[in-house]
Amino acid sequence: MTYVQTYTGQRYSPDDQCRLHYGLNSKLCETIPEHICTSMRCTNPTTGECLPEYNGAARGTLCGLAKVIHYFQCQAK
Repeated sequence: MTYVQTYTGQRYSPDDQCRLHYGLNSKLCETIPEHICTSMRCTNPTTGECLPEYNGAARGTLCGLAKVIHYFQCQAK
């Protein structure tokens, strides 16, 4: 049997990660893709305003053209 490792960021988009962290109506605030490696801002699910930053997006999250987050850095796939 072969085991293929799947990172959280491969399963959950940045918007999904915001919803999991803050609630159903939260989503990623507009940002430069590479910036979500170290800090990610999500909207308040009630007001829609951007909340303070929290840790970067999950490993495996897309962070640019053919790049993914790996150990808080945006790296080529």
